[in-house]
Amino acid sequence: ALEDVCAAVPKEETRPGGEILQRSTRQDLTRAGVGLRADSDGARESVFRQVVAIRWAEGIAPEAKQGFRDALNALHDIPELLAMTSGDDAGHFDGNFDFVTVMDFADFDAARVYVAHPLHQAYVRDHASKVVADRVVVQHDWAPTDG
Repeated sequence: ALEDVCAAVPKEETRPGGEILQRSTRQDLTRAGVGLRADSDGARESVFRQVVAIRWAEGIAPEAKQGFRDALNALHDIPELLAMTSGDDAGHFDGNFDFVTVMDFADFDAARVYVAHPLHQAYVRDHASKVVADRVVVQHDWAPTDG
């Protein structure tokens, strides 16, 4: 079951080089009483998922990148953000983007509220706009599959 998978995923992992990867899980949401919407047939829960991949701007200091990561993790305080996972590219292939974030919202309207939230606006103004050269965003409805 999805809840068992979420429970098995560590919330924080230290990667080689000392980078800390933080995760939130849908199990956290269940405990907090946050519900996810069902598909039209009522059979599965689904979320509105946003995936953002970025390339760092040239010459960005490691401290600025970590400031970006720290500010991103602070976005967990925005109630509409149900879950978020992020991390640096593993570096196996040239040309990949450098960093990715996967965010889940109850629906598109919740994602719009998140974008307008003052904490998100400060994150964009004070961090993302200063360290990001390129980004690609993909948004879609997502429902887990059994098995």
